[in-house]
Amino acid sequence: MILESPYPSIPEPSSFQNYYSWILERPEVGQWPNYLAYIEGGTGKSYRLRHFIQRVEDLAGALAGPEARGGINLQMDTSEMVGILSENNIVCGFRLFAALGLMTP
Repeated sequence: MILESPYPSIPEPSSFQNYYSWILERPEVGQWPNYLAYIEGGTGKSYRLRHFIQRVEDLAGALAGPEARGGINLQMDTSEMVGILSENNIVCGFRLFAALGLMTP
C-alpha cells in the first residue's frame, strides 16, 4: 500500500529566491490558512499557518522598519550571517523565518 499526501509536491528550491520564499511564498500556501503549523510540546500552544505568517511578517517589519517608527532598520544581504540566541520554544521559528525573510539575494 502506498500512501500519498493530499498536498502538492514541494517545488525544487532553485525556482525560489531563498528558503523563506520557498516555504512561505509558494502559491498553494494561500489555500491552507487553517493548516496547523506549530504545536509547542511543553504548553500545547499552537499556531495555524496564517497566524505564523502574520507573526513572521510583523517581526520582519519591526526588524527592517525605520528607527523613527520603533524599528531596528536592519538591512541584510545573503553575504551576512545572523545568530539567534533563543530558548527552544515556539517563537524561535518566528525569529528564524523573520531573519530569513530579510535576506535578499
